[in-house]
Order: sequence, then structure tokens, then C-alpha cells
Amino acid sequence: MLSTTQTQPCVSYLREVFKPSHGATTLHQSKITSMTTYADFNAFVSDFWSQAAYPQAQEHKYQCYSWTPTLFEESEWKPKSKPDAEPKQGLWRVGEACSGVVTLGYFDLDNHQDGHPTVTFDDVNQVLRGLGFSHLLYTSYSHLRKDGRHKVRIVIPLSRDVDYDTMFLLFVWFNDLFNYQLDGSIYDPGDHLYGPCFEGERRAWLEGAALDVDAILGLVESLPDEALEYAKRSEATDKSTRVLTPEELATLRLQMASMDVASGVGLDNPKYCKPSWLDEHDTLYKGGSHRQTLMGTLSRIWLYSGTSLTFGEMRSLQFDLDGRWGYYCQRTYGSGALADDLRSVMSLTGTASPLSDTQLRDYRLEQKMKFLASKRRA
Repeated sequence: MLSTTQTQPCVSYLREVFKPSHGATTLHQSKITSMTTYADFNAFVSDFWSQAAYPQAQEHKYQCYSWTPTLFEESEWKPKSKPDAEPKQGLWRVGEACSGVVTLGYFDLDNHQDGHPTVTFDDVNQVLRGLGFSHLLYTSYSHLRKDGRHKVRIVIPLSRDVDYDTMFLLFVWFNDLFNYQLDGSIYDPGDHLYGPCFEGERRAWLEGAALDVDAILGLVESLPDEALEYAKRSEATDKSTRVLTPEELATLRLQMASMDVASGVGLDNPKYCKPSWLDEHDTLYKGGSHRQTLMGTLSRIWLYSGTSLTFGEMRSLQFDLDGRWGYYCQRTYGSGALADDLRSVMSLTGTASPLSDTQLRDYRLEQKMKFLASKRRA
């Protein structure tokens, strides 16, 4: 489970706080103020407290700084309260601009399961030291404020970069380790964690090693059934979103599982792709972002086809579209992240009724679990 090598931590910080016309000083939760790549975990820890910890007493939990262990491309942003406002260009914490590459293991202990033993700050420290993982711990603003529950943020070095779905699988293993008391809702692209509060416990132990990602993934498949029951990411309810019927979901699963590519499916076939779309694609019509533009063009093709294409056909089209830029997205984000982007695109049904986040995430988890099981049997 331990690795003598580790990936370089790449971290985005959000440190802009402002005072609205009504209310107390609060964090701007979209604006990234700096991005830093560190030589190793020790260098990250030595800088973290000064970068992420709030420097004075807080009136409430949103008067703080925050951070996330990934980087972002420039993108456009406008406040949700002003949909007609002119978009601002810059570094914004939005999922579409996220690199999709996670460089640190991160977990949020909130002790939300009443039927399971409570885990304390000291428990976490002792367990991680016993396992030999270097780590950084700090308590959140809500620590001990509700029924004396310990609220602890956990950060661990990784042997290699991971995508968000792989990070979620690491969460599944750690959640089993810590009595199912971890929060699984923080593993979407661009999710962030509030930094250390002005008053709270902080601890770092740097004498251990990094977490061996592949070794932990090899253990996930053998976890008890109970662990998988808690392998869910919470989802905000959206009344306007129609959940797919079992028949529709079964059809989509077959499409996502198929690597077949029919003759005639290509960018030069107007049945699937309009020539004007390629012109816009080449100009990076989605705010200058390669990844957003690639997903936008693929979404157009997917819906124009009547959501009839297989994963293999969409993958082929994605490859050809990226090839028009010299395979920029493949080189920058990797095949795993692009495959996840395709699954997100194929969740669109064409009737303003996307596959729910829970269905899509459960499908991804199911596929990754099957993949891990097949590797173990090989």
C-alpha cells in the first residue's frame, strides 16, 4: 500500500474574500487566485498553512480560503444571480475548465453515520501513522459544533496522478477503513475543500510514504458488500431532471459498453456532423478551451444522431476531432479523462432530461469495479 515515489502536488487556491452589500465577509468560491506545482508532498505541506489557512477569527464557515488538488484552464464565468451579465475571462473553478487530474488524496471525515462508531481526530492520525502514510490533517469550522462530531480534512500524497473516478474508488477503500464516516460528495471535477480555520487542530506527519494507488485499487474489488452500499456520491435533487426509465438505462448501458464502429460513421458524413460545426470546432468556440470545445462538438453530434451511436463510434469521432488540434486533449488530459468526458456527453438524452448524476456515477463505478476484478483474475 506504500510507494517510495510520489506524484507532484498541483494545487489551486481560492483566497479572494469580499463583503457583499448585505451580509458578512465571504469567500468568492469561483475565483482561483493562484495555482502552484510543488516538488513533493513535504514542499506542499510547508506552504499549505500560509496559503490555505484563514488568518483571522471567522464570523461563519464561508469566511475562509479554499483549495483543490488540481489545475484549471482559463474559462468564462458569470454569477448565477446575473445570467445576463457579461462573462468574465480568467481562472475559474468550474468543472468544464478542470484538468481532471487529481494530484493528492483528499478525504473529508464528518461522522455523519449515526449507526457506526465515531472516528476522532486522534484516531485518524494514529491509523494513518500505523499504515505508514505521510499525511496532513486539520479540523473544519464545524468541528465539534454539532453533537460533538469530529470534522477532519485528510490529505495524503499519491504514487501517481488519478482522475476523479479513481479518486472516488480510493475514497471507497478509506471509507471502509474509517467506519463509513467519510463524505463521498466531494469527487466531482473542480470540487474544493475549505481550508483550515483560524482556530482548530492541525497536524502533519511527514516520515511516511505515499499511497500506492494501484495497490489500493487492487483491494477495492475485495471489499465487503457493505462498503459498496456506501459507495455513493450525494446528489442535489433537480425537479427538472427526468430520471431514465429502466429500459432507457439498459439501452444506454449497451451503447456505452459497445466498442463497435459502423461503416460510414465519421466527421465527413453530414448524417452525423454538420460542416459548420467543424469550422466552429477549429476556432475553439467554447471560450477558447480545447476540452470544452471538444465536449461541445461531441454533444452536438450525439444529439444530432438521435443518441444512437455506440461508445466506440463516439470514441472514434472524439479521436478525429482532437486530431484536428494535433491531439491536444489526449496529450494534456490522457485517455482516461477523455473516456469520462464521453460518458458525460452520452448521458444527454436529447430531451433536456440528462442521465442523473447518481445513475452515471454508479455506472462508472460498476464498470471500474468489473475492470479491477478482471485484472485480478488475469
